[in-house]
Amino acid sequence: HDLLEETHRVGVAAGIRLSPSLPDEIYRSMTDKRNAAATSSMARDFKAKRANELETFSGHVLKKAAELHLTLPVTTRFYAELKKRSASF
Repeated sequence: HDLLEETHRVGVAAGIRLSPSLPDEIYRSMTDKRNAAATSSMARDFKAKRANELETFSGHVLKKAAELHLTLPVTTRFYAELKKRSASF
């Protein structure tokens, strides 16, 4: 949920009109309808040790946040850990 909140803050700071409840709505949608066997494409890519969308998603959000002088502690930690893990493949 924190990743959604941080990304929402970036969008709002960039001038995108977003509903204040959007992070909660997305989170509920993801958890209410979640299939226990379902995985994200990024999770499958990491498991298979192949190229992934880390830069496309988290990297872009962090770059935009830096331009807007925002700090995103959870996204930064998530990105750094996944970047470290993906360095070996």
